[in-house]
Amino acid sequence: MSAKHPTQNDELFSALRDALLSTSRLYEDSDAYLPPLVQCLQAHGVAVSGMSVVVRTAHPQLEMLVQRWHPSATEEISVDEVDTIAQHYANQHADGTTEVYLLKHGHSDQALYQKSPFAAVELSGSAQSWRLAEHLNPPRFPIFANLAQRSVTEYCVVPVRMPEPYQLMLSISTTNSGGFPPNFLSTMTQLAPYLRLSVAHKLERIMMTELLSAYLGRGTAQQVAAGRIRHGDLQSLEAVIGFIDLRGFTALTQQLESADLLALMSSFYGAIDKTLTRYGGEILKFIGDGLLFVFPQVDEGAAVAPSALDALKELRRRIDRANTRYPETPIRYAAALHKGQVRYGNIGAPARLDFTVIGATVNRTVRLQELASDHDLDLVISGSLTESIDQPNRLLGRFTLTGFDSPLAVYTLD
Repeated sequence: MSAKHPTQNDELFSALRDALLSTSRLYEDSDAYLPPLVQCLQAHGVAVSGMSVVVRTAHPQLEMLVQRWHPSATEEISVDEVDTIAQHYANQHADGTTEVYLLKHGHSDQALYQKSPFAAVELSGSAQSWRLAEHLNPPRFPIFANLAQRSVTEYCVVPVRMPEPYQLMLSISTTNSGGFPPNFLSTMTQLAPYLRLSVAHKLERIMMTELLSAYLGRGTAQQVAAGRIRHGDLQSLEAVIGFIDLRGFTALTQQLESADLLALMSSFYGAIDKTLTRYGGEILKFIGDGLLFVFPQVDEGAAVAPSALDALKELRRRIDRANTRYPETPIRYAAALHKGQVRYGNIGAPARLDFTVIGATVNRTVRLQELASDHDLDLVISGSLTESIDQPNRLLGRFTLTGFDSPLAVYTLD
């Protein structure tokens, strides 16, 4: 009897299984789960145009964690209208981008999810695959029209059984002219136990990091999760520091009911968070009705000043759009940007720590913001930024800020 030769599916299954069980998975970042799977499929002739993993969580604030991989050359599918996104950030890899979404409770009740392939698979409990050419007139799911524009030929979703209350589903799309290889769906279904095993050890890390992120900010949470937790553990770095304050807050508290005030503040803080995250900044601290944020100079030569300025310009556009919902009490704010050396790390009492930035640069930024408010401007910047930006600006004046002896040149944008 002749020995059985491995089929293409046997080889693909073995390669994917080995990738999932590799000890290197223990050391990768929690949001680097998908790229090794994508690379393995690409190496076996599957032109992956997108891959997602959806996890139902046991988080008190979050219903789902979604990671979506797409090639760097393609844009992420727009999610601007999704109002259940609690957090969104993206990480660039060598051959693609992983988008991470944290979704608030109630997301699965919305039409966006109810009309998705994930909801269909969750309901049926079995893996499904769709050749898009057969499901476009009309589209079987709304997302299929968008996928077809991206030359996707076939799309599948594979459920992976998890201990309650967790649930896991994996989706893959391809641009191969013939769709997925024969028996691809059964291969992926056979792989489900290994998917479950490889993702289980990440869930605790992910949940811990997300809980920390909710209170500390993503970059700071990663520092704490990595072990930088000792009291007095500080590092010096160059950064653009920003401070932004909601103007007229006292009047708003008198004009608006509590629910309306909360909605307006959520719009304000949400716009700031989305904008800063997109451009590489991070909220460090809420102070009353204002907040402190940072754009750290992680790599020498990184253009953090233009990024910070672009973020504030986009914030202006976001607030203008948000104000269409508040014609009687529009959101008004004053912000400042300043660049310099800060100390970043753990300060506080031995039993109560705070991960933040300290230094003269921070104090100057807070004083600069007061100037913006005094001059009825939504943004002022210090001279330390004007040297690094290509943006028309004009000198507002030279001011001696409270607590400092030397005057500081302050600018506003034209």
